[in-house]
Amino acid sequence: MPRTHRRFYALALCLLALNSGGLLWVRYSVASAADHNIRILSVQPTQDIDNADRFTLLFDAPLVEPNALNRKTNDAPFLIKPQPEGHWTWASQEKLEFILDSPLPAGCVFRIIPTNDFEERTGRKLVGDKEFVFKTRVLILVSHEFTPIERNVGHLLLRFNQKVCPSELHEHLSANYPSPANPEQLKEAAVTVLTRKPDSEIVLQLQRPIGDILNLKINGSLTGSEGNLPLGKSIEHTVRFDPVFKLDSVRVSPGQFDDASVALDFSRRLDRNQPTPRVTVTPAVSGMSLSVWWDDIHIHGDFECNRRYTATVSPDVLSDDGDTLGEPQSISFTIPDRRPGLDIDANHGILNPNGNLTIDLKSVNVPKVDISVSRVNPNNIVPHLRGARSHATSRSVVDRTIELDTKHNQPETMALDLGKLLGNPRGIYSIDTASSDDYWIDDNAIITITDLAVTAKSERDGLWAWITSLSTGKPLSGATVEVVSYNNQVLAQGKTSEDGTVQLNIPKGPDGPVWVVLARLGEDLAYLLPERRTHTFDNVDQKGREIPETYDVMLYTERGVYRPGDTVHLTGIVRDKNGQVPLSFPMEMSVLRPRWMYSRDLRGFDG
Repeated sequence: MPRTHRRFYALALCLLALNSGGLLWVRYSVASAADHNIRILSVQPTQDIDNADRFTLLFDAPLVEPNALNRKTNDAPFLIKPQPEGHWTWASQEKLEFILDSPLPAGCVFRIIPTNDFEERTGRKLVGDKEFVFKTRVLILVSHEFTPIERNVGHLLLRFNQKVCPSELHEHLSANYPSPANPEQLKEAAVTVLTRKPDSEIVLQLQRPIGDILNLKINGSLTGSEGNLPLGKSIEHTVRFDPVFKLDSVRVSPGQFDDASVALDFSRRLDRNQPTPRVTVTPAVSGMSLSVWWDDIHIHGDFECNRRYTATVSPDVLSDDGDTLGEPQSISFTIPDRRPGLDIDANHGILNPNGNLTIDLKSVNVPKVDISVSRVNPNNIVPHLRGARSHATSRSVVDRTIELDTKHNQPETMALDLGKLLGNPRGIYSIDTASSDDYWIDDNAIITITDLAVTAKSERDGLWAWITSLSTGKPLSGATVEVVSYNNQVLAQGKTSEDGTVQLNIPKGPDGPVWVVLARLGEDLAYLLPERRTHTFDNVDQKGREIPETYDVMLYTERGVYRPGDTVHLTGIVRDKNGQVPLSFPMEMSVLRPRWMYSRDLRGFDG
């Protein structure tokens, strides 16, 4: 073979080997890069952001070891801006979740983004979509309801889907009315915002304009008090003052554990001195009772859920300015389902370990309940009583889910036997119950299981305590008694003598006064908050109220408890601004029943 051909074939073989090696290297590099990359397959929730209880990120490959699952992590490779209350946890090797402590505020935008050191934390490179945006509901005016209060004054109730700051609403609100001389010319009208704190229901006080027509406008840039997503477009509404006294509307409040209530709203305030008006409800309602409030009649009774009723009001109902309906007026309504709920009757208290250890849990429209019991660590009692989170002060001892065999819309009570749940318990327990479908439907209780009864009395230089047995009533000797400050500092300690008493000297110092008294005997533990009902507010002026500019009145009765039909005798002391008994003058007093209903006006003062 010629030398030229041999060189050609040798060069071709070298090029072939080089190309093959290059292809293998490229393939290896691509495969290695693919193994190094990770992608987010899905992010939840995709809708109903306001009611979500968590954010979930699902990856296309495992990111953590199995021993990192189902516990809180402070090393999550993602951030939420702005940061809501909650915590990150790995639900599986491919699923990262952020559990919310409470629903997200309305009108807000949240962004989930990777941390700057994502690749260092995970050993992977994130490819594909890296930023996810979630928006809770924008501000919406749900409804408006106008109620005449007096002949020339009315209240407009604005219902939003989230809380609104009254001062900001006032800045974004304008009102005008047509001029009688020239309807095309508009005159400004003053509007008073009666609501003082941010609320989803804002009450405006409107003065009757000339011509009885008032135009309101809310600027579209108004946002909720906790959000930054505005209305988007301006809202205009025309208010017409209606001089006719009539049955205006009906409001139904579905019961939870109590009966439902129905409020018949009238276009004017009702005469508070009139006899209880006659109201007929069809079909008939057992146990029905009526009460008169400002501008409505409340009906309470054993209403059936999902049933339609008609209420008819007698024609002699009086407004506060003397008008009557003139003819019977009717309105129909439907009772909705009861609101789901859980309720522990005794939210705190003491149970004797030698006695009955059951507590009652009421439920309605909750098919399944999660029950969690945590034992408060003895050294964490003060933080726990101050309201620290239970997971920081307690250790979980029971987690159980119970399916409830209950009827729809039928409140029922089940007995939680702490003896069966906990064995032979002694100590302080936090009991949390929540609906498995919606854990914001919940209730909790703090129960102390102990045989120790603590009695304490403050003395000039310290505190005297007496420890007895709840089972026998006898004094207990050898019990350790500690007095602790609000800042968890032990101020004094001692043991009870044979008569169960101990006297502790408490030196005055920088740690503050006694806040809790703790008693221990063996495994038994009890506490007492001696100043539980005493409140001191450092930022409140303690000098007392201002001296009245006209008259000062103090009223009291001859006793504190009355039976139906009893006559109540009122005695009063009236003094002028100089502390002298004034001469006789007309005076009007309004007496309110427990339901805040006006009962009767008492008129006149005779010194």
